[in-house]
Amino acid sequence: MFTIITYSLQLNCNITQDEGCDISYAKFANCYNKQISQDSKLQFCESLKQLLSIIQTCDTCDVTSTMDQVLNTGGLINLPTRKSAGNAITDCKNKLACNRINPLETVSQIYESVDLKEAGLVTTPRAQGNCGSCWAFGTTAALENSMLHDKSHYTGTIWEQNNYDLSELYLVMNSQNSSYCKGGNFITAINEYDLGSVLKTVELEINFVYTTWITEQSKFGVSKYTPKIQLSDYTLPYKQYKVFDGQVSTDTGLIYIYLDSYNTFTTKARKEIKSYLSRGIVVVGTMAAGFSNSFPHYSGKSWTGEACPCSKYPEGTSNYIVCIQKYMDHQITFVGYGKKNGVDVWVVRNSWSSGWGAGGNFYVPIGSNAFCIETTALTVIPKYYDASAGVYANIGSHSRGSSTELDSDSAQLILNDGSYIGMPNKLPQWATVLIVIGSIAGLIIIISTICCCVNRKKRGYELQQQTNVVQTVPAVQQRFNGGGRTL
Repeated sequence: MFTIITYSLQLNCNITQDEGCDISYAKFANCYNKQISQDSKLQFCESLKQLLSIIQTCDTCDVTSTMDQVLNTGGLINLPTRKSAGNAITDCKNKLACNRINPLETVSQIYESVDLKEAGLVTTPRAQGNCGSCWAFGTTAALENSMLHDKSHYTGTIWEQNNYDLSELYLVMNSQNSSYCKGGNFITAINEYDLGSVLKTVELEINFVYTTWITEQSKFGVSKYTPKIQLSDYTLPYKQYKVFDGQVSTDTGLIYIYLDSYNTFTTKARKEIKSYLSRGIVVVGTMAAGFSNSFPHYSGKSWTGEACPCSKYPEGTSNYIVCIQKYMDHQITFVGYGKKNGVDVWVVRNSWSSGWGAGGNFYVPIGSNAFCIETTALTVIPKYYDASAGVYANIGSHSRGSSTELDSDSAQLILNDGSYIGMPNKLPQWATVLIVIGSIAGLIIIISTICCCVNRKKRGYELQQQTNVVQTVPAVQQRFNGGGRTL
């Protein structure tokens, strides 16, 4: 008689695959301290059903705290058409697509790993909810980063409190050229800040709390928010550059690093992005999130990635172009890079709350173009940034046992040894000569020591052999003599 033993897959919160949704939801609510409701339960059960259908083939999937919520991946509208003009790729005629090509030189020595969330240069990710406002979260992340980078320069009545948690709702409600919960993009948002007609300043989250956006839907396109901060505290926390596209001259803060829907980041672009991150400056990007069944269930335990849905189309064909336009749906922010489980990855900030993924962030293998994430790189430069300053102090090479390995997301700087990639600065000639002489002398000593040890060992072996012969010969003679024979 045979006994068949079956094992039930166990997930986070001790949820198993065969216990039924009622039991699983009760465990989930207790695990994440959730307020129980019928709507929450229905959403959780739908998410759990989807998770169980893919869990056998998805190493990075698990139960997460957001499974009772709708995770909106929409909200990115097409980026404006662009044309080249001098040192900028720009279209300033309508004042909504002006930008400056990267004005900063690539840093010759960059950190081996960077995690800006651990260095306090980005705030804790919040959830965009069932609203296509990822564009506002990506924009606000860049603006917050600029203020956190330059906080020693903000000494106004509110900024001296070091409160740089900015309001996404203020941006969502006041952007005239985005579509609120139906979409927008970082390019249009920064250009609107540059224009200063309605978006005259950044605002504090405590003045316009994002969770109220549902009650404000009736005001979309009707009412704009008036800033609550004092006029003396109005702030646009980034540098602006003069650009000219042949028709219009204007100031813009939008910095172009890379934008190509049909090709992935070049080696040069990756170096520039890493240079910005080593300077402590975030980079805003785009991705295709909605096509993936596994992405909403990302557990944060390892890196994640799915092939860009456009990779199956030949580059340059009409199908390829349609595919790109269809799937690019989500604005995200690059906040670091390093190794995760031995894989070179980008650290990417999402807008689905801190309970999703790795503290609200996820890891994508560098060079994989997973989720089409290596197609867009834009940013703003902090207003008081000194271009000659090089890398930002005390943000890089976070490690536990390695200067390249990212840590376990404890939101603290760990073993920051400041290690660099690249050759060290050139030494003075006298120092170089001393190093060479010392190296040669050391090599001579090592060789002499080895030779000496070898000679001693050889002499000891020969002496032992002689002793053995002396002891052995008489015995041989005796044995043969006893037989009446001599050698």
